[in-house]
Amino acid sequence: MHLRSALRLAIPFAIRDRLDLAQAYGNEGAEAEEARKACAGLKGLVGLKPSKFEPSQLEIARLALLWGEQYLDGYIDAIGTTDKQELKISIRQRHQIRSARFKHFGKTGLEVMCENAVLVDAQAYMLARIKAGRDLKGIQHA
Repeated sequence: MHLRSALRLAIPFAIRDRLDLAQAYGNEGAEAEEARKACAGLKGLVGLKPSKFEPSQLEIARLALLWGEQYLDGYIDAIGTTDKQELKISIRQRHQIRSARFKHFGKTGLEVMCENAVLVDAQAYMLARIKAGRDLKGIQHA
């Protein structure tokens, strides 16, 4: 999907996401103000060609895809299986936005870190340390 098409799809969802964030803060305070500013930035991308974006606009475009995807994640969770047609459409939209984000901006640092993470059986690790007579200092107990 071209970036322009992806943004056309993602920006309305991203704006809803930011407005919901501002509302979560009672529409007051620095976080709510930043969310409203983000909405203005998102609206400023509408109608522009991505090839003409300045670096700050590219960052807003990247965030638009992230926030649009984030909004759809929550929406998909909220509707569950009550409306299978709406669920199917929303999942497709989220997939399109995510694919465009990966294509044009790559994965986030967290996504890369999670992919490269190694699962550790913490209980087995601690038991092995105890059996080996190693000190467990620094390990906090629940």
